[in-house]
Amino acid sequence: MSCTAAADGDDTELHWLEGQAPDVHGGATWGVPWALGAHRPEQTFRLATADGADVPVQTWASGYWPDGSIKWTAHAIARDAPKASAYRLTAGTRAARAQKVTVSRSAGRVEVSIGVITAVFGAKGSDTAVRSVRRGSAEIGRDGQLVAVRQESVREGADVEQSAGRVEKVEVEQDGPVRAVVRVEGRHRRGGRAWLPYTLRFVFFAGAESFGLVHTFVGDGEQKPGADRGGFLRGLGIRCTVPPSDQPYDRHIRFADSGGGVFVIPEQRSSEPPTAPSSTGCGRPLRTLASSRRVPSTARTPTASRPWWPNRPIAARSSSAQPTGSPSDGDFNGTVHPSAQGHRKVADRLLVLIAKEHQ
Repeated sequence: MSCTAAADGDDTELHWLEGQAPDVHGGATWGVPWALGAHRPEQTFRLATADGADVPVQTWASGYWPDGSIKWTAHAIARDAPKASAYRLTAGTRAARAQKVTVSRSAGRVEVSIGVITAVFGAKGSDTAVRSVRRGSAEIGRDGQLVAVRQESVREGADVEQSAGRVEKVEVEQDGPVRAVVRVEGRHRRGGRAWLPYTLRFVFFAGAESFGLVHTFVGDGEQKPGADRGGFLRGLGIRCTVPPSDQPYDRHIRFADSGGGVFVIPEQRSSEPPTAPSSTGCGRPLRTLASSRRVPSTARTPTASRPWWPNRPIAARSSSAQPTGSPSDGDFNGTVHPSAQGHRKVADRLLVLIAKEHQ
């Protein structure tokens, strides 16, 4: 947002940078500067629309003048805040919010709930940054890890290794009522090697159906000028387990592309409950290289005028699905990237299915 302060410094008009309120947002955060001596640290603020309707807002000081007065304040509103093209920020009592972010701490465990979504964070010493994520009563993710891939040389075929982010500290930076922030700090470790110190900030807004993640890291791999060997970062990402809950015949793995298309593979060869276990398909779990989403039977979404893969002889039997991986260990370069052989296997299988579909 942009802001315009009144001459007395007590009244600030706020506008969206785009000129009008966005149709949808997951929560918004912005800053406001103040003149020397305008407000003391204990000052509270009220936010309202242009027509005077109160808007629940969370406020915290982010900078101070030498005399101790506030130089900068930061403010946050939730996704369901009253929609307006302009707001007015004044000194006063903030409006109370009915649905708040709740943060609980117990024996090293931190849990954040924003209504629909609840996340539980790992404790110090664990390789798991996020223990679980629930949507209502259903667990939609667990064992969230930060994973790095290290390469010993820039030459083709060089040795690579994966390392998990070891949690060294979990702190709650903000605990609501509108916005909560959980900071996770640590280093990637494998054996006796510790490298890539990182900070993960998980940002939650009350009433939202998702949360944000800001990842900061320091590249401290050993690299000498002119040398082709050292500690080179080849890959970095988040990996989590997605536990399916529907019957195997009603699970689907989906690949989404940048053009809005969706490529769907059922985990079993029929859309109806099988009378006997399927003997076709791969024996190992099929783990997507793009995005995966379980579609429950109560919330199926049609993706085309006719199914892409009706009764096709392909199956992916698994107790859990992971967004990174490969069909088999031999098709995996020891990293998050498939080998040339792995690419050919996937392409060959898909080409057969596509050809049958268009016969």
